[in-house]
Amino acid sequence: MIKIMVFLSRRHTPPSPLKTFFEPRPQPREMGPLLEISRFLSYTVIGMSLFMKIPQIRALFVSSSTEGINLRTNWMEIGAYLIGLSYGYTHEYHVSIYFESGVLAIQNGVIIFLVIFKENRWTLENGFYTLLSVLFVAATYLKVVPHYLLSILLSSTLPLAAAGKLAQIATIYRLKSKGSVSVMTWALTTYGCAARLFTVYVEVGDMEIFFNFFVSFILNGIVVMMCIYYGNKKIE
Repeated sequence: MIKIMVFLSRRHTPPSPLKTFFEPRPQPREMGPLLEISRFLSYTVIGMSLFMKIPQIRALFVSSSTEGINLRTNWMEIGAYLIGLSYGYTHEYHVSIYFESGVLAIQNGVIIFLVIFKENRWTLENGFYTLLSVLFVAATYLKVVPHYLLSILLSSTLPLAAAGKLAQIATIYRLKSKGSVSVMTWALTTYGCAARLFTVYVEVGDMEIFFNFFVSFILNGIVVMMCIYYGNKKIE
């Protein structure tokens, strides 16, 4: 009887979903050539992030119109990028893991500033989002954001990013034109999500993060197809 009790006490009991959710992400697994391919794709994504939003910024510079640019989409994307940046920095991951998030957040900020400046939209809402972003970055730098809160925020990036992309899809559909939206920017973003699907599967194996990138890949692809379909038709 005692032996049975000892055996049962030593049996592996699966962790609760809540405990698993709050645990740090597993380290990359050694998978030979697959790992090398994954690392190569990661570096291409980081390299692309340096100029991923540049076509959109250039389009805003050369165009007198900002039609088709949804500010809330860009604010939601900044929120998602800053959460990813904060999560990686606070957990002291290698900078290559989260570097792209910071670069893309800055580029999104430039897009927002250009739209606000051209349309003179210095509203209380945009001021609030700006202040919130600055305070969050400061809290991240000081590492005062709890790990468990960052885990919750990380899981919220999916609906946050999805809502922003759906807003952009709705804007293009309403205008029946891509307006000033850069197809190249969204195409590069779609490739980045596709590459991350592979790298997350190979190096991390976290299906939650995998699903986030999968949904973003689908929605980004829809934006690209809508831009190609509607083209640059004149808005009535």
